[in-house]
Amino acid sequence: MQFPIILLALAATSSAIDILGFGGSTYVAEHCKNSDTIVVSWRGVQADTCYSSSTSLAAMQFVAIPKTWHIITRSYSALSCPSNTKLQDFHSNGNDQVCHGSAKGEIRYRGAGYSFEPTKRSEQNDSNDLENANGTKKSCVGPDRVHLIDGQEYAVTGIDDAIVAEM
Repeated sequence: MQFPIILLALAATSSAIDILGFGGSTYVAEHCKNSDTIVVSWRGVQADTCYSSSTSLAAMQFVAIPKTWHIITRSYSALSCPSNTKLQDFHSNGNDQVCHGSAKGEIRYRGAGYSFEPTKRSEQNDSNDLENANGTKKSCVGPDRVHLIDGQEYAVTGIDDAIVAEM
């Protein structure tokens, strides 16, 4: 009788969303499309969690979103994703990718997260799901990978944020 539970667990892990952080100080006409500028990434991210970078980013992209999921993606200008620093929020609307980038490249991103859209018409989701009800911040997660200009990718889980920023 454990088979359905195991199958459900495997299905959940195969539907993991990733977040890509793009570097660069100048605007690239097609932000989120040039993989050469990916500097950090988070793999298998969870809903209602803040993912932050000690390095400011030119754009952030949510990828591998299951098309049947309806989520709200959010980006922030501060590390801990406080609601007063929210820059953008977008609904996935059945898309498998959502890009957060500014039209002229003047916005810098430091945090991101997502939540599921409410399923009932009467529910509202105007609050910042990355804060607890009492206004305290939920824990933030740093990147698990650093991407270098030459294409090399390094796992950085457990490494101090200051060292990751130097990379």
